[in-house]
Amino acid sequence: MKKSGFSFVEILLAASLSAMVIAPLAYVMRQSRAQTQASFNEIRASFFAVEVIDQIRTMKDFIGFDQMKYISSHQEEAPYYNLDTQNTSHLYINPKNNDVNTCSGSRLFLSPLPFAGKENIFKRLLKIYPANQGNKDSYQPHPDNLIAEVRIEWKSFGATTYNRQLKLVTQLSRNELSPNSLQ
Repeated sequence: MKKSGFSFVEILLAASLSAMVIAPLAYVMRQSRAQTQASFNEIRASFFAVEVIDQIRTMKDFIGFDQMKYISSHQEEAPYYNLDTQNTSHLYINPKNNDVNTCSGSRLFLSPLPFAGKENIFKRLLKIYPANQGNKDSYQPHPDNLIAEVRIEWKSFGATTYNRQLKLVTQLSRNELSPNSLQ
């Protein structure tokens, strides 16, 4: 009598060969997903940085170059201003009474950041300081040029701390237009 079907050894051999093929494919798929997410977050971080720089340039044109100096730290080593944890997104401080100027030109209107659960994945940091007209060993602030430095930090997939960052630096220069000349 002839038996039809597969023996236990044949089934075991087929299962082990399938596992040897499927396991590396699953690993490659998981790595591909993680890499895609990392690339996507890097693109998002660059958009967030450009958005902050555009807002700072608009603010400079609206409130004037001279008022921008009041939000500068006067040194390159100063700490960053965290744009996402401040109670207000106004950056211009009135030098006469140290109050926040509520004119709309001093306010940053930024896109909301994506959340992972209850926590931000991204963090936007900003500092504005006078450009150096000296050499790298002697800091001499330039009266007509400011540096705006935006740093975006984010958490990679599965990380508990901000372990990735992107920095965008631009120069703000005094120009011929002032807010009063537009009226």
